[in-house]
Amino acid sequence: MTLVDYPYAEGDRLAERNTYFYTPVVGQPMIDALHRSRAQVLADLPDPAPPPPAEASAPALPAPGSDIVDTHDLLESLWASLSSGPSGAADQAWITLLVHKFETTKRLHAAYGPGFRAIDPAQHRDLALYLRTGEILAVSFAESGRLPQLNALLKLVDTLCAMRQGLNAGQRARLAGLIRREADLLATV
Repeated sequence: MTLVDYPYAEGDRLAERNTYFYTPVVGQPMIDALHRSRAQVLADLPDPAPPPPAEASAPALPAPGSDIVDTHDLLESLWASLSSGPSGAADQAWITLLVHKFETTKRLHAAYGPGFRAIDPAQHRDLALYLRTGEILAVSFAESGRLPQLNALLKLVDTLCAMRQGLNAGQRARLAGLIRREADLLATV
């Protein structure tokens, strides 16, 4: 049996975005390659750490369709809401919007304006946003079982794995925890 590579978690994935179109390998060989890739990344990371609680200053969750949205504040609000119990309709509306935005651009921007368009398209390299979004998607998928959330989580973890050198020590430990949660979630499908 020939081992296949998993190239999606390598390189500067914020500059050279993955398209995942016409992936040459599918099925079990691809899953096996993903697991090998994640194991290599885990060997480069510290022991897994759980996500930190939401920031105490997290604002109330904005209404979907708000004109200006600070992504950091949105994510902290979502994390606070998800940490306090089952998600509500507003949580799921925002998660769906984030999944759609990430799936189409493979980026998370610092702020969004009308139509949920990036206010400054150059502001997309804050890895803390990607890490918190991954944590949100893991919790949300575990609760809802919605496959688009798992799909986005896999791609988001690819980005984080590729960019892990830009994470601080605490974030690297959180990434290790996220990779473990991703594996647990994959085992459920």
